[in-house]
Amino acid sequence: MQHSPLLMLGLLLVTALLMSLLASRFNIPRIAAYAVAGLLWSEDLLGGALGLDMTEWSQALTQISLAIIAYTIGGSITIEQLRRLGKTITFCTVGESFGAVLLVGLAVYLYQQDWVMALVLGVLAATTAPAATVAVIHQYRSKGPLTTSLLGVVALDDILGLVLFSLMMVVITGLNLGDAIVTSGVEIFGGIGLGIVIGFLLAFFGKKIRNQSFLLPMVLSALLLSQGLAEWWNVAPLLTAITIGFSARFVYKSAGERLFAPAEYLEELVFIIFF
Repeated sequence: MQHSPLLMLGLLLVTALLMSLLASRFNIPRIAAYAVAGLLWSEDLLGGALGLDMTEWSQALTQISLAIIAYTIGGSITIEQLRRLGKTITFCTVGESFGAVLLVGLAVYLYQQDWVMALVLGVLAATTAPAATVAVIHQYRSKGPLTTSLLGVVALDDILGLVLFSLMMVVITGLNLGDAIVTSGVEIFGGIGLGIVIGFLLAFFGKKIRNQSFLLPMVLSALLLSQGLAEWWNVAPLLTAITIGFSARFVYKSAGERLFAPAEYLEELVFIIFF
């Protein structure tokens, strides 16, 4: 018997909130409680046993959740911080990505003796999921050079992941190197370009709007539009959302908190749904 996805979502939210309260009493990051709640209501456990299914909604909810997280990451980084910490961020990103590729790829090859699988899993290991990192940073209100560098690595990691994936496709499928470079370039620079345009428009209209209640639907509209266009034009959606946040902050300067406060109101709900 299949139940409404709304029932599944309601049970998930209630369970996650109760478990987060329990986690807080033991000084455990709330994100761990959200992950356990998501696991409990998965299809393999309680979700499947009770016939609860959210497959129709899960992909869209996950995509918009990631877009909101990426938007807040972009808004947390300024030009001044990049100038000061750019070398550190670049060095850490390259080391983290290539280190993951080498370690995971070597481990898989030694276990499976399959270089194709080793290469695929190694490249996939190079990318970093931003949700858990951002959740912990926001919960403990972490600030400083380390936090800024970490957010920069998460943002830059998306670009490097696309490049590595394109190179992997060249090696595995025999795809022309020039075509792979063009494809990854379109994804990267197309995402950046789309993010800049929407970010500037968001900041422009954000300055015009005086009613705070309009900011949340405006930010969500911009993110939904950006993700839809990114999917339609085959450009990097997360990179687009990161660039929107960065561009909006750049245009709005210190007053940019008005554009990011609405996303912060939603962050706990976003983390629960994502995990």
